[in-house]
Amino acid sequence: MRVLLLGGTSEIGLAILSALRLGPDAEVILAGRDPQRLEAAGKSLNRPVTVARYDATETGTHQAFAEEVCAGGVPDLVIAATGILIPQEQAERTCGSPRP
Repeated sequence: MRVLLLGGTSEIGLAILSALRLGPDAEVILAGRDPQRLEAAGKSLNRPVTVARYDATETGTHQAFAEEVCAGGVPDLVIAATGILIPQEQAERTCGSPRP
């Protein structure tokens, strides 16, 4: 089984991986922006992982990323745990004032 975690340092994503109780032969791919943090996240899983560079905001790179990941076979499971946090002030300007 091949499992791809988009947002490979996400605490929620890593918890999902742990809860799956994958067998020792499962291949886990952690994808995200920071290779060092991805490697550290892989160590927390106590299993070998493959690390892949992925930035959800760089849509021009998504096709090449998909081709790279699928070169070893299409993942059986993809967990999407990416997100973008913006400063509160910017959110309020974009979405209006917070409601009481």
